[in-house]
Amino acid sequence: MAYTGAHLLTILASFSFHLAVYRWLVAPVLGRLSPVFKTLPPSKQVVLKDCVMSLVHALIPGSIGLYVFLYPGGVLPDRVWFDSHLVRHATCVGLGYTLADTLLKAVCPPLYDRTMTLHHVIALCGGYAVSVDPVLPYFINFWLMMELSGPFLHLRSILLGLGQGQSRLYRVNGVSLWVVFLACRVVTIPVWWARFSQHVTSDELSGFRLVTLISVFVLHPAINVLNLYWFGKISWLVFRYLKRS
Repeated sequence: MAYTGAHLLTILASFSFHLAVYRWLVAPVLGRLSPVFKTLPPSKQVVLKDCVMSLVHALIPGSIGLYVFLYPGGVLPDRVWFDSHLVRHATCVGLGYTLADTLLKAVCPPLYDRTMTLHHVIALCGGYAVSVDPVLPYFINFWLMMELSGPFLHLRSILLGLGQGQSRLYRVNGVSLWVVFLACRVVTIPVWWARFSQHVTSDELSGFRLVTLISVFVLHPAINVLNLYWFGKISWLVFRYLKRS
């Protein structure tokens, strides 16, 4: 089984939607919410626009992932092959966004970041591998729930860019980011592997494409390492702030 026309349409619609948000929606909204935005140099405006676009995106797959986690239906840890339309289409939304953001990073030098470029490469390869076929929806849904930390992460960058680094909202958001990141990207690592281990020694993975096996056994551990690295940086920032307080 491969992508249907609906999956390809979801990827294209997501790609177009996120670029439209970046190009036409963000600047007027930020300009209204904060007069500071219009006074920033173009390079910093570009970064903030990208942060808002990423925040909007994170709300979509993150919310879908949380919904599927709470109301799983057939998305269960013992089901390797199961076509969850919500999980597959949410992953396609992520693919469309990642394509759009990768394009922006390629044409806008202020957006280039080596770690995020690596993240996007992994997300593109892994997102394709686990959405082209109806495989491992329970485990892929953990990837979707990782996006729940995104709104807090991007809001932090937006507030800093607008000169709100000392505001109460910034402090509350920072603590929320630490908690949600821990819950969705760190605590889930041993849970994911403990539940996936039951399938490793079985023959259930024999029908997987090679790219799917690479995604599960190479790219997923790489994402785990990146998450631990980012959590360490976030924890250090929180520690420094509490120490100053």
